[in-house]
Amino acid sequence: MFFGLLFMTRQAYTQYYQKAEFCCGKQELQYLNSMEMQYPVKAIQNHIEGKVKLTFTLNPDGSKSDIIIHKSVGTELDKEAIRLLKLQDWKPAIRNGEKVRSKEEASFKFHIKRYNKAVRERGYGVIDYPLAPVDTGFWIYSLTELEKVPEPVFKYKNQNLANFINQEMEYPEMAYKMNISGTVKASFVIEKSGNVSHVYIQESVGGGCDQEAIRILKKISWMPAVKNGKAVRARTTMKITFKLNGSNHKYMPNNQNNSY
Repeated sequence: MFFGLLFMTRQAYTQYYQKAEFCCGKQELQYLNSMEMQYPVKAIQNHIEGKVKLTFTLNPDGSKSDIIIHKSVGTELDKEAIRLLKLQDWKPAIRNGEKVRSKEEASFKFHIKRYNKAVRERGYGVIDYPLAPVDTGFWIYSLTELEKVPEPVFKYKNQNLANFINQEMEYPEMAYKMNISGTVKASFVIEKSGNVSHVYIQESVGGGCDQEAIRILKKISWMPAVKNGKAVRARTTMKITFKLNGSNHKYMPNNQNNSY
């Protein structure tokens, strides 16, 4: 009996497979596409819209290859779809505890009216890169690989990260009512544009604190990282502490909150 159970357990283990997926969930994927999309001018002028569908190979190291267009909406939109795909950071498929190569699908909707709305909400049409030259690749570097790490940029001369978060934070109502406090730790990517993307909560607090931390992170502008003299994408982490202090339910600055 024991042998049969052991055999079944081993058989179940050999069949274990975890599908590949975008690293940070559907909402972050939509946000990335909305913030980074550059609708080709000619396509807008010619009122070209539609959904580009493609397949690709996701390699064990997270890189993408063999990108194939399965449904085209014209050369310009196809190129933009491929560029957006290359910006996405995916977790490779896992078989028996090992990262493996897999075939994946992705699609991108191009709708002029929705794009114009996104442009109004994000505050820019053409992406402005604050640092030149800009690397043409899509790799996301760790801080230890960089010549210069990204740095937050603020509107006012005497402003810093701690007081910016203090001014921006709105203590979540649920967390306040339930007397919830704690530290949210988030991983995120700083794009070559200085925008924040790929936000992933590594340590959660709950009560709406995770969502508030994400909202604050996305309001911070950055000077991008530098590698080989060019602006590149970089991944970093930040801790934001939610601390109640009597009737005061604002953020309490803490020198240990952040990596910066």
